[in-house]
Amino acid sequence: MKRKRFPNENRSPAQLKATLQKVREGGNGMFVAESRPHNDWLGPGWYRDLDVCVEFARKNDLQMIIFDDYWWPSQMMGGRVPPQYGSKVLEAAAVTVTGPKRLREPGYGDENLISVVAGKEAGADTVDSATLLNLTTSIENGALIWDVPPGAWRIMKCTWAYQGKRGHQKQMISVDGASPECVDWFIKTVYQPHYDRYREDFGKTIVGFFYDEPETQGDWGSDVQALAAERNIDLDKLLVGCGVPEIANAFARCGIGFQLVTGLLGLEQLDTACRVASALEKLVREFDLDALTYYYRGRDGNVYEQLQEALILGHSLLTAQGIPCSGEGDMKTAVAMKVCDTLGVGGSYSEIVAADYKRGTIILGHDGPFHIAIAESRPVLRGMGLYHGKWGTGVSVEATVRKGPVTVLNLTQTRDGALRFIVNKGDAIDAPILKIGNTMTHVKFPKPPTQTMNEWFALAPTHHAALSVGHNPSQLRKVATMLGVDLWSPN
Repeated sequence: MKRKRFPNENRSPAQLKATLQKVREGGNGMFVAESRPHNDWLGPGWYRDLDVCVEFARKNDLQMIIFDDYWWPSQMMGGRVPPQYGSKVLEAAAVTVTGPKRLREPGYGDENLISVVAGKEAGADTVDSATLLNLTTSIENGALIWDVPPGAWRIMKCTWAYQGKRGHQKQMISVDGASPECVDWFIKTVYQPHYDRYREDFGKTIVGFFYDEPETQGDWGSDVQALAAERNIDLDKLLVGCGVPEIANAFARCGIGFQLVTGLLGLEQLDTACRVASALEKLVREFDLDALTYYYRGRDGNVYEQLQEALILGHSLLTAQGIPCSGEGDMKTAVAMKVCDTLGVGGSYSEIVAADYKRGTIILGHDGPFHIAIAESRPVLRGMGLYHGKWGTGVSVEATVRKGPVTVLNLTQTRDGALRFIVNKGDAIDAPILKIGNTMTHVKFPKPPTQTMNEWFALAPTHHAALSVGHNPSQLRKVATMLGVDLWSPN
């Protein structure tokens, strides 16, 4: 697939056709029409150029996808987002009170109040999750009225506010994706006009729209409370932390299962990673999860960015316990990891990092999560000044899959929407890796790196995969047959 971008200046139909002809001659069966930016996005000039693209695609049996914004990422609609549909941020404030006493405290009449929760302090800047109390209904005329029990209690108030103009698109307002009214406006403003104009081509020549990595400039949404209530989720507990015992247990597992490396790894980073690891295990138990995936991109320095910075340790611990966790929102690879783990052969989150032509290997790995159970030796916890594939700094897991036979499993999707296994076997060899906090394993496949990658990529794999121990094509073929899934292999 080729991405076709329109430049700022006007281009003639002949110039557009010449560019599209090069796309076709390159063997591409599909292209993306992107503005990024177009000087008349959603105006007559935009549709004039799209007409050229659609007509060319029809005549040459090509398919196309239409990017849905003026500029990357999809969220600001070229400055058209009305303020009332703008993204929202979560704000929090906390005070400590000591009981027993009768409390009547003003300052709780916020128009955009989400909740007021109290918990008994447990030291180390935490509260005991077992003591959490919802005080939202205890507010009268803007004052919190509460009979404080004995001891030190922390009262936490959560509110929301409009984010305002932020982001890369010339400081424009982002959409609130959790607002039904905003989503309706988005569809009517961007998608519907395209569909009305090219109705007969959608599902044929036009595959659909390309919605590209929203940065989620806000961290709250209009419909979050209603969605939480609908799913019986205790939102108040999710807005606060967890207790000291769970954190201590996560620390203990780190000491047993990992080597701790100093340098950029500070105690505060490790403390945060262990808190998050503890909370993740509670999340998995509470919702009976079999796997999970994650991705975050948003405004700098907020609490959600700090949260995602600390996920790798907890997700590696969960993956080793049979709850595979995949990064960058890759649900298909989480399923591939689950298949491998169920077979008892691991399944560590990986992608192609580099090719070592001297050794004839392809290096597979990622900055987590790692399947600790298939490690060559005790993984290293290394502090990272900059992550790969995500924002921020924090604790990462550095490890190598144990030497010997290995199998790579991709779970990809065909043109008609069906799932497909892609299986590639090789051998993990002893070779040096970069000490950068990533999981890395040198794998020698039956064919040289270039030929291996050419044949592998021709099968349209996802760019992430599950790396398992042992040569497992026969087992995976049986699984594919049971699931009714095709299995392809370059070797």
